[in-house]
Amino acid sequence: MKTYVNAVLAVVAFGAVGCGNELGAFEGTWSYTDSTTVVSCPGYAPLTSIGKGNDTIVEGTDSDIVLTSNDGCNLKFNVANGVATIVPGQSCASSQQDQNGNTINLTASFTTFTISLGADSRTLTEQATGTYVIAEGAQSVTCSLSSSESASKVGK
Repeated sequence: MKTYVNAVLAVVAFGAVGCGNELGAFEGTWSYTDSTTVVSCPGYAPLTSIGKGNDTIVEGTDSDIVLTSNDGCNLKFNVANGVATIVPGQSCASSQQDQNGNTINLTASFTTFTISLGADSRTLTEQATGTYVIAEGAQSVTCSLSSSESASKVGK
């Protein structure tokens, strides 16, 4: 029995180390090498934007990792088999002023969002879909959101 318990403890300890290494590969600062987001709103032509900047990934407290986007949005992910998947039910909200000084509220909610490491653990790809709500006063429009990004690690 003692040999069996020691073997199980060794497997558990090895598994925990392996898990930590997997998470550690995601952690760091990632600079976009390619980033395209398409927002499609009813009655309007789709808007395509090319992103620039960095994302930072750190170890989470109630999720495996947390991604902080270059606009300050914090999103929680859990990692399995080298792929980070967003914890359901998250959104990012921001606001800005239009040319007339009116406040426009923007909220992105994610249906899917995955982060996959490259074989070298120095590159990654992000894929996301969801909705984007644009609101000004009592008026709002719900748009679809699709994003694809590639990034290279620039710092731990």
